[in-house]
Amino acid sequence: MKIYHELEELIEQNVISTETANKIKHYYLQKNQSSPNQLYIIFGVLGAILIGLGIILIIAHNWDNFSTGLKSFFAFIPLAIGQVLALYVMFKKYTHIAWREGVASFLFLAIGVSISLVSQIYHIQGDSQSFMLTWMLLALPLIYLLNSSIAFLLYLGWITFYAFLVGYFNYPTAPPYLYGLLLIAILPFYGYHVIKKSKNTHALAFQSWGIALSLLMVLGAFSHQHQPFIYITYLSMFAFFLGLSKINTFKSTSSLQVAYAFVGYGGTLVILFILSFRDGIWKSFSSELLAHNFFTSPEFLLGLAFSLAAGYFIVQQYIQTKKVFKISPYQISYIICIGIFFTGIHLSLGAVIINIYLLILGLYTIRLGNKKPHFGILNFGLSIITVLIICRFFDTNLSFIVRGVLFLLVGAGFFAANYLTLQRKKQNAA
Repeated sequence: MKIYHELEELIEQNVISTETANKIKHYYLQKNQSSPNQLYIIFGVLGAILIGLGIILIIAHNWDNFSTGLKSFFAFIPLAIGQVLALYVMFKKYTHIAWREGVASFLFLAIGVSISLVSQIYHIQGDSQSFMLTWMLLALPLIYLLNSSIAFLLYLGWITFYAFLVGYFNYPTAPPYLYGLLLIAILPFYGYHVIKKSKNTHALAFQSWGIALSLLMVLGAFSHQHQPFIYITYLSMFAFFLGLSKINTFKSTSSLQVAYAFVGYGGTLVILFILSFRDGIWKSFSSELLAHNFFTSPEFLLGLAFSLAAGYFIVQQYIQTKKVFKISPYQISYIICIGIFFTGIHLSLGAVIINIYLLILGLYTIRLGNKKPHFGILNFGLSIITVLIICRFFDTNLSFIVRGVLFLLVGAGFFAANYLTLQRKKQNAA
């Protein structure tokens, strides 16, 4: 390692003693031994997948010439091999992450292959939804038995696809309620590793991204009878993500925090920009409260659940800091929209309130970036105001001169804000 050469130089220059250098070497040696070799895990998983695909292609070449019994035999071979390997790993190689992940990936795919082959051989009727559901239920124990992050991600990806099949591709059928149960089934695995602060932070980061993106894509599938309210449900979910990213367990590990923070901030702004247009979704808002079965709809119930969870995090933040201004305005955006929705404010006034709130978010972010000082946060705030101005070009009758002046002011603001932040950073460094 490069640090070992640096240590020798430091010893020669009498910066540190030989004893201190040995302690540092011992620390990094222990750290490298305890942390998993990510490249080894990746190649192990890829190897397992390629072996599985190779077996499938070899068998498929002569498939039509086999008898029904021989076809059934070959259909269960991948599953049998995977189960034998899984037992071997559980009793002999459980501490080896590459073995666990590789075998879990192979067995996960083998389950799907065996189900599809048996269905094809015996002409068992069924649709894609029932196939996916059966596959996921059979593969679920793998996540826990082999303690596999790859199996977790594969499972999460397939249940997301299952929700797409039910909620989007077969619209307007019933929402994919089973997706929620399938997701809840793997949350104990995720929660255990987060609480225990697993050393494999890369795997946990991918799991966090997987959960956040899966919910982001699937939530819209629950929108059927009361579609406009799903925007508020999304805002509530994003506020929940932001609250989740601020708890100590996630703040202590930045790779875990970034997934929920990124989706939370980005999603909140996208929804608010959509709601900032006067002729957008606001026309449908006024009639939703009087609609039939609104308070028992999945849009409302999910929005209520996420709102309560987000509210809990906000209250906990206030209890810890004892300061209202420590709570991010991004976290309370859903409260603003809920207030507009339930008070029945006229659509034009509602859009104006959202525009003002977006301006406040932009100024708040600029102030935060200047205070830290952090150029990324600062320019993010300036970008919010820039996008807000661009959006208003589409639903206002501003002249080209006014638009040009606005862009000049924003451009000057970019230069001035970055210059002031740079000066502040130099002062802090001095």
